[in-house]
Amino acid sequence: MPEQAALAALDVLESALAPHATVVETLSHKHRFLDAADRRLAPRALLSLNPLFHPSLGWADNAVTASVLRPDARCAQVLRLISATGARVVRLSHEEHDRHVTAVQAATHAALLAFTGALARLGVRAPTVADCAPPPTRALLALAARVLSADVETYWDIQAAGGEAVAARDAVAAALADLSERTTAPTGGEKAFRQLFEEVADWFGEGRATAADDAARMLQALIATGPPSPVGTAPPSHDTHTAHPPRRPS
Repeated sequence: MPEQAALAALDVLESALAPHATVVETLSHKHRFLDAADRRLAPRALLSLNPLFHPSLGWADNAVTASVLRPDARCAQVLRLISATGARVVRLSHEEHDRHVTAVQAATHAALLAFTGALARLGVRAPTVADCAPPPTRALLALAARVLSADVETYWDIQAAGGEAVAARDAVAAALADLSERTTAPTGGEKAFRQLFEEVADWFGEGRATAADDAARMLQALIATGPPSPVGTAPPSHDTHTAHPPRRPS
């Protein structure tokens, strides 16, 4: 449910739940709800989860963040059941979650929406772009289309999360401004652009090669599906977005 609905439900939860009940929440943004719930729902056990994938992708090898504010046997059982699906349980405090998950999701979705918005501003036609898109562009189009085909409420929750989301969007905007400055300003040029490449590559560290391999496998799988589907056609009747609750981002 949306964060505001969860906050509004605290009155009912506080009065209706037995003291030995276990409360599990799966919000995209944690600290406002959990700070309030930690006070108001004590002594009830409180488990905070965030499955970081759309249900159509399945549990195996996908990440589920977990914060346990007041553990009990049922919290442990839920985490064992999640692990048994093949999912990766990543333990984070709810402050770490909002910094490393909410902020990164906000930046990811903002970048995808900005990419698609940029194409619209350029006045290029979507069918033509899809027809001649190189694999990385095709991958970005696919990711943006997946976001835009899902329930807007989840993405709004992430973008409206507060300070973390604002900082994420500001960082995306600042990174684009820096790219433009290095390539077009009198002090810019190829040397400044190469320096930018080196700085961003250094951020990846040793994980850059692994991420590049992931990209190669993803793009090979995308190419193996054949040419892009015609833009503007209706999704097939078996589209997985209609078969699962739409509360998880891609």
